[in-house]
Amino acid sequence: MSWEHGALPNRGLRHLASALAFCVLGVVGSACSSGATSGGSTDSTVNDGAVIGTTTDPSVTTTTPSSSAPSTTTTIDPDYATLAALLPTNVPSGLPLQPDRLADTGATNLSKAIQDDVSADAGDTLRSAGFVIGYQRAWTNAAAVKQNTLFVYKFKTAAGAAQYASSRASALESENSPNAVQGGSIGHFPVLIPGAVGLHSEGTQSSFGAVVFSKGVYSVVAVATDAGNIDQSGNASALAAAQNLLLP
Repeated sequence: MSWEHGALPNRGLRHLASALAFCVLGVVGSACSSGATSGGSTDSTVNDGAVIGTTTDPSVTTTTPSSSAPSTTTTIDPDYATLAALLPTNVPSGLPLQPDRLADTGATNLSKAIQDDVSADAGDTLRSAGFVIGYQRAWTNAAAVKQNTLFVYKFKTAAGAAQYASSRASALESENSPNAVQGGSIGHFPVLIPGAVGLHSEGTQSSFGAVVFSKGVYSVVAVATDAGNIDQSGNASALAAAQNLLLP
């Protein structure tokens, strides 16, 4: 996801990498590429902790009932389902959760993580940090003006997760500074999570706030975006706090 003013936060990530290279204003890269765990696409929802949906990913096991009517319901790889259960489905902003097939979110393998990062050295950065798997979720209002996005990546070690979080925060700031919202500038704000970095920018047409942190083997990017000159620091902080509470 990258974020360009007026663009969905999904596109923003690549710009947050290119505006965060996340999903808003170029802030995030893209929760928003191909939610597939191995290059396919995934449409999943969470029901009682189980992630189910349709997918083209060959690593996903498909169960077809012995009735005459075929079923396209599949169960995501257990490792992804376990990680998905650590992400909230409801967020402090009250925005509705978006289906993965629409937001290009969901299970994230290395290829998608690289695509969503969009930094020139994204592959090397993720590999050296020991990326294992990731999961993404997005929430937005009907007009797609307000959006919350979470990127949670699991690494082999806590040191690797911290390494990636530090790299991602630096990249988001440097890559978004030249493209600050409508002539604004990238600023920092304090976050009540140990080691977290808070970034924000406001402009005449769009605004974003992002919090990047690591906890154990997990690295998190929480992003809040909106139209107009509206400080998103509080929304991003609340989203990050909600995610932080769910991580072991």
